[in-house]
Amino acid sequence: MLIVLLLALGTAGSMAQDDSTHHDSVSVYLSWEAIFDGLPDEVIVDPSIAVLSPYEVGFATDDPELNDLLSNQVVVAAIGDTLWLVNTAWMQKNFKGDCRIMNHWVPLYFNAKAAFVQWSNRRPQKTQRHDEIAPDNADVQAHLYLIDFDRRRVGCVTHKLLNELLESYPDLQWRYAGMKDYKKPDIIQYFFLEYLERLNADPNVPNIIN
Repeated sequence: MLIVLLLALGTAGSMAQDDSTHHDSVSVYLSWEAIFDGLPDEVIVDPSIAVLSPYEVGFATDDPELNDLLSNQVVVAAIGDTLWLVNTAWMQKNFKGDCRIMNHWVPLYFNAKAAFVQWSNRRPQKTQRHDEIAPDNADVQAHLYLIDFDRRRVGCVTHKLLNELLESYPDLQWRYAGMKDYKKPDIIQYFFLEYLERLNADPNVPNIIN
């Protein structure tokens, strides 16, 4: 799972450039049960997909009913087999915390026992050409945000939250605490993914959907 998540993070980071618009079929899910059953509630053919940043996407169609479905009912949308996006409007209806500052659709990663999103409030600056991103802004640092289904909260995975999560696995917490640069984003991300791998293998941790 760790390798899959790392590949997925790379996919989100390499999403098309600012204000690009694409068309593709999008599978949408109205519940987590449908997500884990692998049965989309609807497949929307050829919607307008506006990539507002590497970590924020917008959907639109010519059908008002489909637009209402996307805005108010859909939990998660999938483009192809690797890119999953969660509806921030759904998160804001059901969770407190950092999801309040997010907009549109953001990259989602999950397994049977945990889910998180990747988001940045910065957008790459464009060059004089509308379709290009300035080289020194191409890599916008994005943070990871854990969707805590028990506490109904979405929280940025900072060093403080990570240390709290790792209390369940003292050996990982000890390794993390011994890192000189434990506050650096890449170190936090590495140990967070290690935590998710351990969580996924833990028989005492219930699934998101019981």
